[in-house]
Amino acid sequence: MNLTRKIGWGLLVFSIFSLGVLRAENYQLDPRQSRLEFKASSRFSKPLGQFHRFDVKADIDSAHLENSQLTVTIDIDSIDTGIKKRDRHLRSPDFFDAERFPQATLMVKSIHKQDEKNTLATADLTLHGITKSITLPVQTEEMEGHWRLFGETVISRNDFSINYKSALNPIADEVRIFYSLLLIKTGP
Repeated sequence: MNLTRKIGWGLLVFSIFSLGVLRAENYQLDPRQSRLEFKASSRFSKPLGQFHRFDVKADIDSAHLENSQLTVTIDIDSIDTGIKKRDRHLRSPDFFDAERFPQATLMVKSIHKQDEKNTLATADLTLHGITKSITLPVQTEEMEGHWRLFGETVISRNDFSINYKSALNPIADEVRIFYSLLLIKTGP
């Protein structure tokens, strides 16, 4: 095969590979219309908490969601359960150890579209210095220049070495996470 043909084939392969990347558009989080909440059960309560500060970086390919990329960064210090004493305890080394591990991250590795509004994302969740792969069900709504992503999942706090135990008020291992994210298109 002559050099001109090799270059031609190389350019064709590069062009085909690049098409998926070129279709993805950048999106940013609208924090006023987004929520990241959790619920953990104990003997005496089932508090609902939230993180007030988190960010999302997303490159979404509307035609081929499987080509999209998404990373969520959570500021652990922004935890809020409505009780300041409990929030301080959750930031302490007994739980999140926010001083040593100030952020949690979720990096989506793959997206599998199930139907028009439902996808399954496989992601690496890094929490408390430990990274685990999780499967995250995601419902999607595409609007003009916006995406709404929402759903819930359950994680094990012990998987991330957050294993504080209380004899008086035992805390369940499973933590339910709820999210609703509004992403606004910022450009190609």
